[in-house]
Amino acid sequence: FTGLFAGTTFYGQVKARSRLGIETGYADLGELVRDVLPPRTSLAAGSPSFGAKPIHVTSATPLRLAAIDDRSAAGDGLGRGVAATFVAVDSDAVKLYTGSFKLVEEGTHTVRFFSVDVLSATEAVHTARLAVDLTAPRVRLEALGSSATAGATLYVAAASSLAVVTEDPVVNGAASGLAGVELSVDGSTAPSSAPFRLEPGTHTLAFGAFDNLGNGRGALSTATVGVDAMAPRTEVTFSTPHHVAGLTFVSSATAIALAAFDDLAQAGDGRGSGASETLVAVDTGAFVVSALSLQFSSEGVHALSWLSRDRVGNTELARSTQAAVDLTPPVTELAISTPQVHREGGLVVGPETVFALSAADPVSSNVAAGVKDTALAVSTTVFGLYTGSFTLPGADGGRIIQFFSLDNVLNAEAIKSTTVLMDATAPRTELVLTAGSTHTAASGVYVSSSTLLRFDAVDPTIAEVAAGVAFTRYSDNGGAFQ
Repeated sequence: FTGLFAGTTFYGQVKARSRLGIETGYADLGELVRDVLPPRTSLAAGSPSFGAKPIHVTSATPLRLAAIDDRSAAGDGLGRGVAATFVAVDSDAVKLYTGSFKLVEEGTHTVRFFSVDVLSATEAVHTARLAVDLTAPRVRLEALGSSATAGATLYVAAASSLAVVTEDPVVNGAASGLAGVELSVDGSTAPSSAPFRLEPGTHTLAFGAFDNLGNGRGALSTATVGVDAMAPRTEVTFSTPHHVAGLTFVSSATAIALAAFDDLAQAGDGRGSGASETLVAVDTGAFVVSALSLQFSSEGVHALSWLSRDRVGNTELARSTQAAVDLTPPVTELAISTPQVHREGGLVVGPETVFALSAADPVSSNVAAGVKDTALAVSTTVFGLYTGSFTLPGADGGRIIQFFSLDNVLNAEAIKSTTVLMDATAPRTELVLTAGSTHTAASGVYVSSSTLLRFDAVDPTIAEVAAGVAFTRYSDNGGAFQ
């Protein structure tokens, strides 16, 4: 029979009548209700999932369809029952839904689904947008302020801050968004929501980020961070030659070396970020970046100032010293005592003649480093150290005396040379008797009162040297020489 109105409850009874007109009693049919609504199908995403329109899921998220059949009012759940549910993903053909399924390809997807009840009432197709996110957020440690990287260590200045910077990348249109940041400093959990500072020293940081689906959770990166709170220490050394006597005396050959050492948290630890540059100022000049070795070329007293800067900008307080640059060699003089005599061949001296050297370092441009040594060579090319006055032993002949002096910064005087003639042979004197009478006996020579006595002296020439006879003296009967 027909004519039942939707949404109205009817109660039915039925009886039978034969062709002979015999009727049975009424039999109760109970309620008669018309099922006019199709099923309602919903999509539910398991864990992990996040959001709606689209629903963000991973390739591990189970997706389930649930269908309920209504009868006459949405939500009454009184329909005759669901016969089947159908589903299609993206451009795939519609197929019978048999149980939970997953989406494995990263990106956005469209899921279409509907159900049919046992009376063939067909639900309108539903469409749901889903996004499969398989990519963890990107994360990096960023220094806010002065910083430098050396090897595997990130160095920052004490005033610099650090921040964990994150980004959830969109891959094929899918990104569930950042959910949280993980940070530990030296093994202890630390707040990560804002830039932070660390105490001077070396620290180990572990950091990471995860999105709303948990991608990236527990996957931590590590970094070694050195907080450099110390300025460099620059040491100045003077190479040979140099001499310290109140001032530091140097020559143009002296290399002045500057070595910068950088500390991290304590003086002397040597673990800083490293010196990036050393600046030097000479006299009243400006500070300029310098090589680590320099020399002076102009004589006089010079002021040398220096400072170094490390890789994170810590700058040393300027320090200074003075260097007295001596470019002038000493002057050496030779003094020759008596006996000596000038002859046509040169200056003739004897074994008792004393030779003495005296050296002085002249003051030039208000600088004199002082005499260090005097060297001497007599008739040889091998110089020895002059230690005091001397005489010239040996046989007659010429002598070449060479000498020079060094000052305390090794400025060397040009070699000076003097030639002298050594006369080590005494004159020969003879007594000559003339006039009057003479008699020679075993006991001596006898002369008369009229006999004349004369002394003849000659200085023999040996090796072309003879000083000549200076005087002749005699003594009578043991008296004084006259």
